[in-house]
Amino acid sequence: MEDGCGCVIVVVIGLMLAGACHECSEDSSGSTQQEEQASEVEQLRQTFFSNEGHEIRSALNELEAIEAEWITRKEKLAAICHIIDRRPHLDQDYQLWTERLNQLETDRQKLNNMAGDAFLAYAKFQLALDPISEELYQRALKEGLIVAAELRRQYQMLKELKVSSGSR
Repeated sequence: MEDGCGCVIVVVIGLMLAGACHECSEDSSGSTQQEEQASEVEQLRQTFFSNEGHEIRSALNELEAIEAEWITRKEKLAAICHIIDRRPHLDQDYQLWTERLNQLETDRQKLNNMAGDAFLAYAKFQLALDPISEELYQRALKEGLIVAAELRRQYQMLKELKVSSGSR
């Protein structure tokens, strides 16, 4: 889905999914775990760029609009040069437009990268361990270890009873 946030974010998401889901298998409905995760990640991305990251999205959209306007101006200058039998690529102002458009592309790519970094930081925050899940983990582990130790002790006692009753 394109919302002006650029391809870098999509690449970051794709890399996250590729690393996290390299052994996905198909379920009975035909969709894969990877597709489900991609949908969840896309939803998280949309949430981020609709809320905390909305100014980033706006800046990227504005840069796209400026680029389109600058390209139009450069093309008009080229057309004027052609009409009066001049070569646009030799015109100083035309060269300046080319430089500015190249700089805009570099700057937009930088913003795309930073947008991806901001989204990744947001996702890491959303996915980070929290005290409640840590407590549940510790409680489940403790209870499981207690039950395992008790069962082991009970079966050792039963074995000793079985062995001692068999030797009489």
